[in-house]
Amino acid sequence: MVNYKNSSILYFLFIFFISTPFPQKSLTVEISKVNSEKGNLLLSLYETETSFKNFKPDKYVVIKAKKGLVQFTFQNLDKSLYAIGILHDLNGNLLMDKNFFGWPKEGFGFSKDALGKFGPPTFNQAGIKLESKLTLAKITMKYL
Repeated sequence: MVNYKNSSILYFLFIFFISTPFPQKSLTVEISKVNSEKGNLLLSLYETETSFKNFKPDKYVVIKAKKGLVQFTFQNLDKSLYAIGILHDLNGNLLMDKNFFGWPKEGFGFSKDALGKFGPPTFNQAGIKLESKLTLAKITMKYL
């Protein structure tokens, strides 16, 4: 025998949950120690280890460089873990320019100020967990 009263409640709950959007989160990036107003800052947002390792951002934005402190907010994020990479692109080619020895000629930074031993950090080292509606990531630019 089917209890229609309980079936109606379950149907209502099912419809409610599939029609209710998941809460969207935001990630504000606070970039400090930008050393000049020349060029642009390329902020890259990565959702996976693969995209991070291959330098293929899931989202990115290019903003005018400003000496000192710069902020930008990525909105409507639905994942719980992200990594950020920043390039101070002085010449506008959207690439990390390097010297003869392979050292960066332009400024860079990663979320959690993570650094790798002989290259960029891993996704897990730079990963930021979004636990609230608005998360703040502080990144200090590095210039070699």
